[in-house]
Amino acid sequence: MRTELHPLGRFVLLSLMLLSACTPPQDAESFSPPESLPDIQVADDLPKSVPFGEPIDVRLRFTAEERLALPAIEEWLTPPVELLNQSSTETLTEETWQRDVELSVAVYAVTNLTLFVDQPLLENPDLTLPFASLEVTTRLDSDEPPLPKFGSDELPDFRGSEALRRQKRNLWIGLGVALTLILVALIALWKFLHRVIPPPPPVPAHRTAFDSLNKLEQDSIWTTPNVDASAVALSLILRTYIEERFGIQAPDLTTEEFLLSVEEQAPWSDEKQDGLKRFFTATDRIKFAGDRPQKEVLDELMESVKEFVNSTKQEVTT
Repeated sequence: MRTELHPLGRFVLLSLMLLSACTPPQDAESFSPPESLPDIQVADDLPKSVPFGEPIDVRLRFTAEERLALPAIEEWLTPPVELLNQSSTETLTEETWQRDVELSVAVYAVTNLTLFVDQPLLENPDLTLPFASLEVTTRLDSDEPPLPKFGSDELPDFRGSEALRRQKRNLWIGLGVALTLILVALIALWKFLHRVIPPPPPVPAHRTAFDSLNKLEQDSIWTTPNVDASAVALSLILRTYIEERFGIQAPDLTTEEFLLSVEEQAPWSDEKQDGLKRFFTATDRIKFAGDRPQKEVLDELMESVKEFVNSTKQEVTT
């Protein structure tokens, strides 16, 4: 006894019939027509209407007296309907052939869509499946009523709806903002990498001189002391300071040449000029005349150099 099916149930059942190619076609000479067409049963929990694109799950059962080869669903499924998934199990006994199928489809059209099935069995073109139809009503969401049939002037242009236009507009705005931020970051990075770094200001001559004097006081030639080396180092520090501070070529001149040169253009007092003469006379006597003064004399020479540098240093403005 055949079961009356809901139109949607018939559609899904027949779709599964088309999907389940059970056996390859037989030759015409060996083919024996089946004694009866398959009986189709559909689960009774099918929806009457479906939201746009939402999957429809259908359970089907095909039964016949013998195993049948069914047409493929691709031969009759229309483009708005998409087959999402299918699975099936088959049972074959001496008396009955049975196939249980779980089918998932979706309708991508906001319309009343009717599909018709009238397909011949693959084994025999003269033997066709029973005629059946499935009417599916789809909608945008569960709160909206069914929309007019496809092709009606009242069908909304959901492709250009305000929601989609707003979404596209926001997408382009976000993309533009992102590209602008990237461009600004690249420009800032380029400017940072190609910035002109000013050279550091020169170290004042008196700071260099004081650093050299402090190092000399910590050196072994001063603490031991090595009188000759101490006098040479102390004299060189003072000559280098005068050259850097006043532009007088002191290190390359003999003591007589240097004193004559600074006497003509000395930027300091006569008292300091006399102090320089005494300092260089004492260091020359150590270097060239073999004088060996006590440590206290070297300390006095060190203090005289510090006093001269400190009194003639250039004031540094910050």
